Amino acid sequence: MMIRRIIVNLLAVLCSIILAMVLINSFDETLNPEIAKFLEWDSRLIENNGFTFLVGLTAPKDQDPISEGKRRLELITTKNNFEYESALQVRDDQKLLAKLKDVSCFESFTCLTSEVDRAEVNQLIADNRLLIARYRQLIGYTQYKNSLPPHLISSSMNLLDVSRLFLLDTVLSGEGGNALLGKNIRFWRMVLGDKSISLLEKMIAGTILIDSYHLLDYILKKQPGMKQDFQKELLPLNDTQKSIAYCLDRETVTVIYYFRRIDDGDGFSSVFSAFAVPFNSLMVSRWLDPVVNYFLLKNSTVNLIYSEHLRMRAAVIQGAEEARQLDAIRDEEILDMPTWNTIYNPVGKYLVAGATPMFSRYQEKLETLDGLVSEIRDGK
Repeated sequence: MMIRRIIVNLLAVLCSIILAMVLINSFDETLNPEIAKFLEWDSRLIENNGFTFLVGLTAPKDQDPISEGKRRLELITTKNNFEYESALQVRDDQKLLAKLKDVSCFESFTCLTSEVDRAEVNQLIADNRLLIARYRQLIGYTQYKNSLPPHLISSSMNLLDVSRLFLLDTVLSGEGGNALLGKNIRFWRMVLGDKSISLLEKMIAGTILIDSYHLLDYILKKQPGMKQDFQKELLPLNDTQKSIAYCLDRETVTVIYYFRRIDDGDGFSSVFSAFAVPFNSLMVSRWLDPVVNYFLLKNSTVNLIYSEHLRMRAAVIQGAEEARQLDAIRDEEILDMPTWNTIYNPVGKYLVAGATPMFSRYQEKLETLDGLVSEIRDGK
């Protein structure tokens, strides 16, 4: 009798908790009025845009990269996908590509110290002469703006491999190589300072610049008198160039876009799959959508995403160390999230906690780049 009474009481308590959760989650928050302005995004096309040329960089050899770039951008925008159709990708030479992807090669240019390696580099350059020529056209652009809405992306193709082939070509070509290197640095610094670019673009630009400055350092150690020709390239990065703050704006607008798609009938499981949130123990399927959607309060979740964004943005503006400290704090908050705090909007809170990446390592990369520029400028 006593055991039965205990079971009944426990069931009553459990039912009360469930009922309370159902009632509490029947009311959503009002959307923060700042968010409507935050979600406005300028995706207008501009003429003579290096971004358009970059998207069409791998156009078939008989087609114009700009025309192909416009076609691909229209395809991405209208059909929300990207047909990557090019026969001009960098050849899959694993041995050499491994060297090209090895950062140490660009710290000391060890890949050019032997005749065998130099012959391999020359062969790869010859095989991809058209791509390198187009890359030279790309860095001649004086404007760059990512004209896609934040939730759409274009393929980055093998851009790092092509840029590294270009850099090696400038070493081997001799005549005009320094001028091309300067043009390359100025172009990617321009990209780095554009407020429309994605975090992926920022990291690609940062990596290309790190490679380029290692090459510049290599040249200046052999020809110290050339430093006067690179005064603009050796200026410190400005605040926009060395911060991921504006990239976080674009990333957050994207996150909010996908969360709001739940209202459009995509269902929670589709958004869950799109975000690849690491809840491995939770198998979400379509039949759970109505239940999960009930406990995923749309305005409350978007408000939480936005408040976390402001928190992260403030940290990265202060620098990588501040961002690292926030990453550590957020890590602890996720692990120690109290149960009572998840009664209201439980799905939204766990999603935001699980889907928000740690950004300090991205900020560190830009500060590493800025430090490299300073070292070369100071002759260290």
